[in-house]
Amino acid sequence: MKNHPPTRSHRGSRSVNAPGDRQRGSRFIALLTFGLLAIGSGFAPLTATAADDTRGDLQRIERWLAADDLDRRAAARRELSDRIGIEEITELHGYLAKPLAAEVRRPLLEHLHELARAQILEIENAITNFEAARRLAQQLVAEVERAEFERAGDPAAGDSGDEEPGGGDARETRLSLEELHEELEGRRRTRRQARRRVDEGHAQLRSLGLSLAPVLFHRRAAGGVNSPLVERFHRRLWDELVEEASRLYPHAPGEDAIGPHESRSLVPLISALEDADAAGWLRRLRTTVDGAIRAIESLRPEAINEGRALLLETGDAAEPLLLAWIERESALPSDLKGCFFEWNRLRVPPGFERRTALDLGHYSKLRRTARLDLIHRLEFVGRASAPAVLDGIVRSENEVALKVEAAAVLARLGDPRGAGFLRQLGLEQAIELEAISRRVLLIEALQLRESGDEEGALEALLEILRRFTGDFRLHYEIAFSALRLRRFELSIEHFENAIELDPRDPITHYNFACTLSLAGKLDRALVELAIAAEGGFRDKEHYLEDEDLIPLRDLPQFQALIDSL
Repeated sequence: MKNHPPTRSHRGSRSVNAPGDRQRGSRFIALLTFGLLAIGSGFAPLTATAADDTRGDLQRIERWLAADDLDRRAAARRELSDRIGIEEITELHGYLAKPLAAEVRRPLLEHLHELARAQILEIENAITNFEAARRLAQQLVAEVERAEFERAGDPAAGDSGDEEPGGGDARETRLSLEELHEELEGRRRTRRQARRRVDEGHAQLRSLGLSLAPVLFHRRAAGGVNSPLVERFHRRLWDELVEEASRLYPHAPGEDAIGPHESRSLVPLISALEDADAAGWLRRLRTTVDGAIRAIESLRPEAINEGRALLLETGDAAEPLLLAWIERESALPSDLKGCFFEWNRLRVPPGFERRTALDLGHYSKLRRTARLDLIHRLEFVGRASAPAVLDGIVRSENEVALKVEAAAVLARLGDPRGAGFLRQLGLEQAIELEAISRRVLLIEALQLRESGDEEGALEALLEILRRFTGDFRLHYEIAFSALRLRRFELSIEHFENAIELDPRDPITHYNFACTLSLAGKLDRALVELAIAAEGGFRDKEHYLEDEDLIPLRDLPQFQALIDSL
């Protein structure tokens, strides 16, 4: 079975120098640079000896970041990246509790957040692996139960020494059952390992205390998470942070009561804490927004990014304060201040407009057609960057049709917030055109399949077919879901319909061959495989490893096809 569309792996040529040699060469050059700079400046070089512990590294990095020499500050940033990794994240967190100059604190805090982001992504991958292993284990349990049932019903299965006809089948059944048990244990082992990685990563993240709040806030805002377990992990982690903040700060601390690092960590939590001390947290919110505005007005790139991140974390509460800023006389022109307001309203992350060249700073002033074009162009920006902005458009756009279009793009990028918004709004109110309605329902059905609800996905797809005219995509998805559920007659029917509508797609022919192979229609399966190969799907390893094609492997026609790939 091969999901659609195909992915291809590219194997590069072997490099002359091994990666380790290149890393050692780069390391030597970096250390030599530090040594030469240190000789000229009177500081000890940042060497990689075993005697240097993390705290000593950070102390030297602090001195170099505070230096006037631009080269030394740049070199200190490189050393910070090279020497302080995830293993040292706890020490870095503790070091930030010291009183530090702004030019030192900012890069250290930025690196801490970068490490925490990497750790969160590692945990998300481990959760995804856990989900996959659990789903495969559940499938294998069903296969083991079926094999044990078949053995119990085989009169020859209990005679291990039987050499008469039927004895070979019994030994093959026992071997197959043993292999299934072995594979099942392997899947369970993989699941336990993934769970252990999640628990270890969670403990390491929690050791950061409230410093984790800004990182988790922006990760959740970025979206793109279509795994219920990952979303549950994010929510659990956030609830733990809110509980810790409520315990430590039942009342909003004064401006001078805590250091800048603790103050920065509290910003994303203000909206969750304000009920306990509304007046106190409102004062802290205003102080935060004023600080963010001062950072933006400095026109230093790093300070601007920090200011924009702070404004995003304050959420909708910052809007009236930013509108008042636009009206005030200051060094920045009103139009530029309006761009900052619009970026914040649309949840645009710092640097997004430079990476994409999309004019989101003037979004509300654009004509409807231009706003619609921006929404469509965001789909091509991709899942890694666009969901946060699309979610911002869904929240702030006044025109329902554009809200719906942004939500549909969000759903196509795999973010469940899109389909969730359409369900809340009501499809009858939100979507007037049949084609759009059909597309949204299809997105929801495929999200069910990705979350593991195979039966629910197939039922939803068949319901779409009952309501709307079928096209290639709909027939293909029904056939593919039926193949995964081993409903071969239904799969064959809809693969035939899909091929009639578009006979050129090689993946359709390949998956049709998988269905025919499992259904025992071997001659037709070979024909469809040959068409898939001629159409461009020639992944030899996939043909050989795909368990759906096991019934074909001993046939000479299959071997000839493999040899031709």
